[in-house]
Amino acid sequence: METYQDIKTFLDAHESIEGTLTLDRASMEHPSQIANENADRYVRSLGFAGLGLQWQDLGKVQAIDLLTKMLHRSLAYKVEMMPLKTAKHVSERFISQFNPRNSIYLSNGDIAENSASWNSITKSTMEMALVVMDEKTIGIVCVEDED
Repeated sequence: METYQDIKTFLDAHESIEGTLTLDRASMEHPSQIANENADRYVRSLGFAGLGLQWQDLGKVQAIDLLTKMLHRSLAYKVEMMPLKTAKHVSERFISQFNPRNSIYLSNGDIAENSASWNSITKSTMEMALVVMDEKTIGIVCVEDED
């Protein structure tokens, strides 16, 4: 699982994903110097709502940890969707698709051991999104779930 397409194919075929999983990556045309503006423009192009200044800035390690949690267990019932080791590998591979020297990681929330909190970009009951961008490319993994 080395390319974006490999990751997408794996996740699209993974039968244990609960709820809705959005995985996307695109070239950035005319990027703003303000990461939140790039994130808002991008998520709106996918039909989601922007968050303006409510995006949470993460470091690379935090982004991998959040994405691993998003892929490991469902948001609503904490059902294992894939083994932790697999979720971490997929997360690391997704993050590696972006230039490590200047990547920016934004989230709409956080997952703690027994809870999650977020600012909504979807109409789902529960959600978590991670937007990653470098100087040329932007991508998202968004998990939506209902209880």
